[in-house]
Amino acid sequence: LAEAAAKGHLWRAASRGEQRDIEFLENVEVLQEGSLSVRGPQGESLAHVAAKAGCLSCLSMLQRVHTADVFKWKDNEGCTAAHAAASNLQTDTVWYLVGRSPGILQIRDSCGKLPVDHAPPDSCCKEFILGAMKAERHYSHLLPSGADIDK
Repeated sequence: LAEAAAKGHLWRAASRGEQRDIEFLENVEVLQEGSLSVRGPQGESLAHVAAKAGCLSCLSMLQRVHTADVFKWKDNEGCTAAHAAASNLQTDTVWYLVGRSPGILQIRDSCGKLPVDHAPPDSCCKEFILGAMKAERHYSHLLPSGADIDK
């Protein structure tokens, strides 16, 4: 099973949104923190792959297994999982990320673009992100002490 995980079965499951495969790999304890830190050719993490595909069960599993905020990990272009979700019109995924990773919509990629800049113009995803950014700014005083939404 460890060999299966090393060969990218989890990555394929995440990109296809195959919840049963993800749950199976998690339940047999193949998912060690180090195995989830593997990066793709463009520096993308498993969180990027899952966000592009809209695989919320995979994102949930990543959050349970990791202590770090894996949703804010950046690829070679400085993009987070929110950038990946926005560019692939995964509005539900963006919503999921916003609720679990405060400030994720304020992170800029290497070109200075926010996740909202990656969403196609006039898309529901772009409108949602704009609304979420406005709400995040308005309610920032409710964040836990020391939380920095600009990181």
